[in-house]
Amino acid sequence: RGTVAGGADAGAQGGLRAESGTEENAGACRLDTMSVGVTSVPRPANHLLLEITNQSGVTCRLTGFPLARFDDARSAVPEAADTRPQAVVTLAPGESGYAGLTNSTANAPAADTHKATGLTVSLPGEDSRRAVDLPGDSVEIGDGAEVGYWQSDASDALLW
Repeated sequence: RGTVAGGADAGAQGGLRAESGTEENAGACRLDTMSVGVTSVPRPANHLLLEITNQSGVTCRLTGFPLARFDDARSAVPEAADTRPQAVVTLAPGESGYAGLTNSTANAPAADTHKATGLTVSLPGEDSRRAVDLPGDSVEIGDGAEVGYWQSDASDALLW
């Protein structure tokens, strides 16, 4: 599980407060050194869980939120601003970070959704994208889709 570097309430965010400067001095995570996956979750409704795992040999920082695009959308799924953590998530080698992704609002009528068969994920500040397999090969997407900020704990990523 990743650690949270800095912030007076970092421990309350479900992560661990950094005990040395190593995490605070870590560089930004790069997509080419990460594995990325997405899973469906039973609760909350209409949520997917993005998981990114540090496959490099060095600690890195996950900043902001993933840039997620369904199919060939011109723009990324908008951020869920109220999910911003109080501190940057840092990942030691082998550790994972998480972000919640809603595919529609909970009360979206089925007639207002469409089937998405592809998802690409990017990290802030990077031009590269990674194609990620969707659970069941497709998901229904509707109005209100949002992506949360990176969190060090999967349950924290789904708290909205």
